[in-house]
Amino acid sequence: MVDIFQLRSVDLAMILKAAEAGLEAPKGQKVVVVCYGGLDHTRNVARFFRAQGFSAEGLPRKGLLGREEFEEDERRTLA
Repeated sequence: MVDIFQLRSVDLAMILKAAEAGLEAPKGQKVVVVCYGGLDHTRNVARFFRAQGFSAEGLPRKGLLGREEFEEDERRTLA
């Protein structure tokens, strides 16, 4: 059985950590947040920040790193 509260807690933790990093930056300085996690979690976090008015303006590939699709036997870790 999957605990939905636990799954969403991961998303919330990512959002809070990103907010903490942003608050530590000098006022007016641009901040880039890189979230490394599963596709579902990173999409949820990106959706949340876009809903708050943040964007990937000025970043290549709409601010996305990595890939969404892999071959079945292909590594999915950073090398």
